[in-house]
Amino acid sequence: MAIATGTAIALGVSAAIGAGQAVAGAAKERKAKRALEKFKRQDLESAAGGMRVSTLGAELQTQEAQRRFSTSVDALQSGGVRGLVGGLGRVEQAQGVQQRQISSDLDRQQVAIGQMKFNEAQTLRNMQESRESFEIGRLSSQQLQGQQQIASGLSQVGSAAMQGVMSMDSMQYKDPEVKTPGF
Repeated sequence: MAIATGTAIALGVSAAIGAGQAVAGAAKERKAKRALEKFKRQDLESAAGGMRVSTLGAELQTQEAQRRFSTSVDALQSGGVRGLVGGLGRVEQAQGVQQRQISSDLDRQQVAIGQMKFNEAQTLRNMQESRESFEIGRLSSQQLQGQQQIASGLSQVGSAAMQGVMSMDSMQYKDPEVKTPGF
């Protein structure tokens, strides 16, 4: 009878451990599921977002070009009508070349800023996707571990119950005084 009591206690402990494991697994699964449901996407900001074209250099170059144009026109006026008519076209042409260079520099800056913004947006998107994929994978893994823990615990409880039934059956055949009701 002592063996039966010891076996029953051992099976009870095994079943209790299994039940505890199943409960802990269910809690772990619920916690991971809630974390997945509450998962918030990151909002990364671009450092290049506030960049703008620098116009100071263009303004200085424009002022210098206007000063040179004015000086050149004054010099041509001092040469009389012939000097003015003959040289004014060349001075205006030089002025136009200078303004196109200034505009080209501003456009180059704008293109460079646009490229920087695009590159940074791509980098941020990749970082965000990588971080989110990692976090979602981690939470999903925890949820799966909880489910596996539940299954393992329930399996242990079932195994303990089966062993208990089998022990009772084997005792019944060994001890003729143990009678099973209904047989």
